[in-house]
Amino acid sequence: MSLLKRENPENKSGKIIIDFSSELEEMCLDCQKEMQKKRSDFRDKLNSSILVLKNEIDNAALMNLKEMEEVNKYKDTEIEQLQTMVNEMVRELEICNRTSKKKIK
Repeated sequence: MSLLKRENPENKSGKIIIDFSSELEEMCLDCQKEMQKKRSDFRDKLNSSILVLKNEIDNAALMNLKEMEEVNKYKDTEIEQLQTMVNEMVRELEICNRTSKKKIK
């Protein structure tokens, strides 16, 4: 597909129009696919972390105080990792949105 089009093909001195719409659409679709993959990966990690935390909470009732402190440390680490994943996802979304807006302009 040619990007260059004459506004008036019969008139050789007519304006030439450059059409980037298909390229922009393709870039937006690529960005959407990439974000869907990241969302899916994020959901998987989040679900896995939630299951781990639920199991730890369920097992906490059977533990003594010292073991519970260790679990709490582990839980804090899991929460920090979840927060990091959320922050990374938000950053990726912001970058993708800015990139898409720049490409559209």
